[in-house]
Amino acid sequence: MPIDKHLPVIMIGPQEFDYKNILIEEPSNIIWVDGGRNHFKSLSDYEHQTTHTIIGDGDSIEKDFIDIEHKLSTNKDFSDLAYALTLLKGVSKTIHSWGFLGGRLDHQMANFGEVTAFLQHKQELMFTWDQKVFSLAPGQYHFSFQGGFSLLSLMQSTVTLQGEVQYPMTTPKTLQPCQSFGLSNLAFGDFRIDVENYPCHLFLINSELSN
Repeated sequence: MPIDKHLPVIMIGPQEFDYKNILIEEPSNIIWVDGGRNHFKSLSDYEHQTTHTIIGDGDSIEKDFIDIEHKLSTNKDFSDLAYALTLLKGVSKTIHSWGFLGGRLDHQMANFGEVTAFLQHKQELMFTWDQKVFSLAPGQYHFSFQGGFSLLSLMQSTVTLQGEVQYPMTTPKTLQPCQSFGLSNLAFGDFRIDVENYPCHLFLINSELSN
């Protein structure tokens, strides 16, 4: 079915995740990315309250599921997730993903790269990964939790970090691509991240966001 750009978007990938942690607002768009469709039976409570789109080349999907709406070739130079992101050009709400962490490291690196490229020209749009990583387009974001986190980037992202944290960045700092500045900070409550130019990624370390 077509993506309704006014509804929340949930993307389900092939890796294992804890089903009890997933919260799907109703109604929502659920995009099953290839082997993510294998999770359908475990999430079938949401079958009638959402719109469903199935994407992939079928290389990791169970044979019981043959209803791939966007059937891709296995001989391609882009990932199933990269294609799925092309369907979300007009989406303005937070995109929640589950099942894209874990598995092959090269796949994870490529996925972070694709999401970074997708967010690069957005404003105040967030892409979440199992509620453990939060990819942030340029804009202002508020968080509240107690525990560890790292703030990293795949591009030269200029950020400020203010609030109840151990190592604030009260003046703009540049996160160099794939470097360690921003590792291992601590939050003690509410704080704000301002992303000036290119996307960055907030990784929780044994922490959970406050409700």
